[in-house]
Amino acid sequence: YAKTVFDDLASTTLLKQLAKKNDIAVSKDELKKEIEVTEQRLGGKEALQATLDRLGYSQGRFEEEMKTQVTVRKLAEKLFKIEVTDQEVAKFYDDNKTLFPDKKLEEVKLDILQNLTEQKLQQQFTTWFQEEKGKATIQSYL
Repeated sequence: YAKTVFDDLASTTLLKQLAKKNDIAVSKDELKKEIEVTEQRLGGKEALQATLDRLGYSQGRFEEEMKTQVTVRKLAEKLFKIEVTDQEVAKFYDDNKTLFPDKKLEEVKLDILQNLTEQKLQQQFTTWFQEEKGKATIQSYL
């Protein structure tokens, strides 16, 4: 358990250092917007609070998690240029038609494009971050 906690702390610290190095900061407005989007996605303030209670998250911890997510997204968007082709969108639609009952490709194209872009960004970021973590000087006395 201690190793997991240490790894999380080391990763968070490294992320903050890499964000600073790349002039990435998260404003209060950006954080507020991310929280509002999450709130809407879950079905409102009560649903969000119920989720936080179920997970055992305080409001402060939740806000830190949201800030980390925004930092990762902004850093990935700055470092990586991702392209998703119309063929990839069409293939995803065809392979997952059950997700879009009674909807045509044109109706969901932007949502699919956004999701595929986010997936690719996350994959590239994860690979890059693991490389950066491998280069970092992290000392553990566990």
